[in-house]
Amino acid sequence: FFAWSAAVLFYMLLSSFWAIRPGDTVQAVKNLLIVSLITAVTSLMVEEAADLKKLSYGMIWAFFAETVYVLSRLDLSQLGEKRIGAEYAELSQWNANAIGAFTAVGCVLCVLGMLQKRKKQQNFLLELCLAVFFLATTLLTGSRKALFIIGGTFVIFVVLYNGNRKRMR
Repeated sequence: FFAWSAAVLFYMLLSSFWAIRPGDTVQAVKNLLIVSLITAVTSLMVEEAADLKKLSYGMIWAFFAETVYVLSRLDLSQLGEKRIGAEYAELSQWNANAIGAFTAVGCVLCVLGMLQKRKKQQNFLLELCLAVFFLATTLLTGSRKALFIIGGTFVIFVVLYNGNRKRMR
């Protein structure tokens, strides 16, 4: 992983020499470096399935806090009349697609967590409420990208789930 990340970063840095706009390439390298560092630290932290579940719950609560913050910046009486992130002056630093993306990922993580615990009803109601909250916020952003994240993930899940069921028979 580390060798691959270093090679990609090095190649991207070299590509700034022949890029039309080298500044954009340098910005992309910075973003990729940040993502690589986060991914490296995460891969070092996750050793078992239980660690992955803890990471997933941490992400859900981070998305929840971020969503509550975004909603707290809005005039809730106008909620539903305008797209969240697109037409509110209070959210000038936020983009509807960015808000939709993290609420969509939160929704997907909650639903997948519920499906993993079908037999154990531990935290099922909480995850259901969070999934509905994230889905409603995603719909209020009007982000097609976020809807694609949700829809695409569930299509992939259904295909993989049905494929595993057929092999088990």
